[in-house]
Amino acid sequence: MRLATAGNDIKLWDSSDYSLQDAFNPHASDVACVDWSRDGSSLASSSKSGEKLFCTRIDGATPTYREVPVAEGQTCVAYNSLSRYLLSGGRSGVVHIYDLKTSELKKRYEGHKSEVTCLQFNHNDLYVAAGASSGAIILFNVVTGVASAPLTSPNTQAVRRLQYSHIKRSLLACVSDDGATSLWDVNARQQLHRFAGSHHAPVTDLCFSSVNDRLLISSGLDSRVLLYDVIDKK
Repeated sequence: MRLATAGNDIKLWDSSDYSLQDAFNPHASDVACVDWSRDGSSLASSSKSGEKLFCTRIDGATPTYREVPVAEGQTCVAYNSLSRYLLSGGRSGVVHIYDLKTSELKKRYEGHKSEVTCLQFNHNDLYVAAGASSGAIILFNVVTGVASAPLTSPNTQAVRRLQYSHIKRSLLACVSDDGATSLWDVNARQQLHRFAGSHHAPVTDLCFSSVNDRLLISSGLDSRVLLYDVIDKK
């Protein structure tokens, strides 16, 4: 098993001993976001400058780059569950779905009025959750393109990462620059809880456990990693 990290370049690590296996960068600037394909054979990536998107095959001796021809300014990416479709968003506030099999742009969704900072498909690829620098989250129906009313909290700053629970599939968590971690019921379009100020600096990432329905973890620029019980809200 391998771990991928993004920064000045993309680094691949052996997760058994965390030795560095490879380092590469198909972009002209620092890497902003990476996402594994379902089978682990390729990585989708975007750059901080948003000049291009790439899908890089890493199952051979050397990485093989494939450019994804979408509009410039795309700074975040995510595969769907089968890795056929690539989701992207960025400075324009528009969300794109690109078909990697037919090499066609399939869908584009408008709704955000600021930069899209993070996005993810839900478990059955019928909805896309997209967070923005305004602090709002919008849910898009993939088939109809209908956008939900923005999910917002008072004083929320830019949303930096969001993720659906692997077990309770209506549960969506997000983290933001104001140090907060929030839980949303996407079916009811309601905020279940907000851990305000859980971090003392912008929160950079989060992840649900795939085996424990209570466990959520977050990391922040305050050099802290926090564990949450999402059922007891503590």
